[in-house]
Amino acid sequence: MIYVETNSIIGSENLAFEEYFLKKEDIREPVLMLWRNRPTIVVGAFQNTHEEICEEFVKANKIDVVRRTSGGGAVYHDLGNLCFSFIMEHGDFTNTDYSAFLKPVVEANEEKYRKEGKTVVYLYLEDELLAIFAIADKNL
Repeated sequence: MIYVETNSIIGSENLAFEEYFLKKEDIREPVLMLWRNRPTIVVGAFQNTHEEICEEFVKANKIDVVRRTSGGGAVYHDLGNLCFSFIMEHGDFTNTDYSAFLKPVVEANEEKYRKEGKTVVYLYLEDELLAIFAIADKNL
């Protein structure tokens, strides 16, 4: 597995990194890419930004707006969330085990969150780890 941490907080750069690895044909290993964005709204390829965002609010709060090449809805990112991308060769993904990708992300963040004194909460569905959350209130 190739591990990539972009060290960029600019949404357009991070999406460009993602697209680079997606289109790079000579990479045969799966890629795990970790990245964070400064305040950014990421819109899908076919969304109308005039309908999806409040332009006055975005400008007043200096929020970047970037478009990804895939479809889907608009999402908000900031430095408080860690984004990760799994990039693999084409194939049948219906029975793909993502734990090899997710495990290093979870382990790295669990250690960081515990050092910060946060409570770590795991979200499972049918014994498959879906997400990890860090909650600042240790009294939960």
